[in-house]
Amino acid sequence: MAVTIPPGVDSDGRLNVIWAPTNSLSIATIGGATAIELAGYLTKGSFGESADTDRGTDERVASKTVYEVLGKSKFTITDLEYVWEPQATAASPTNKAYDTLKPRTAGFLYVRWGKDVDTALTVGDKVDIFPVTVGEQVRKTPEGNAAEKLKIQQPIIVTGPAVRDAVLTA
Repeated sequence: MAVTIPPGVDSDGRLNVIWAPTNSLSIATIGGATAIELAGYLTKGSFGESADTDRGTDERVASKTVYEVLGKSKFTITDLEYVWEPQATAASPTNKAYDTLKPRTAGFLYVRWGKDVDTALTVGDKVDIFPVTVGEQVRKTPEGNAAEKLKIQQPIIVTGPAVRDAVLTA
């Protein structure tokens, strides 16, 4: 059998993270006025997801072997970390993430992997959907790096089933 070596997809600039207050696969809703593209606000490397799955055992009287079984899974989104401008005027585009993600706000994260962030959402694009609620907005203390930006760190919890590879509609 011949070995296939796929080229892979470059990751830089190919991750959209969209916040919307409603659950919809409609591009009109996800790209509408109530949604916000967070990718430009999030600091590099700060968005991530993980899942922990419980493991159990299946032991039988007639078996000399103990088997493993999978249990419940828990999805987690890493704390969001995004830039903000404390002296911005009301409704400034600079603070759209800060103004939108008020503590205890429920909504949905739509994550599109593998397309350039500047490419418009298209019918047929695949997204992962996470029902979420955000926690308190905490001002991060600057670490002293050159040209460092002021940042907010905000916990986010997954509140329902994650949907993988959902296909966008018009």
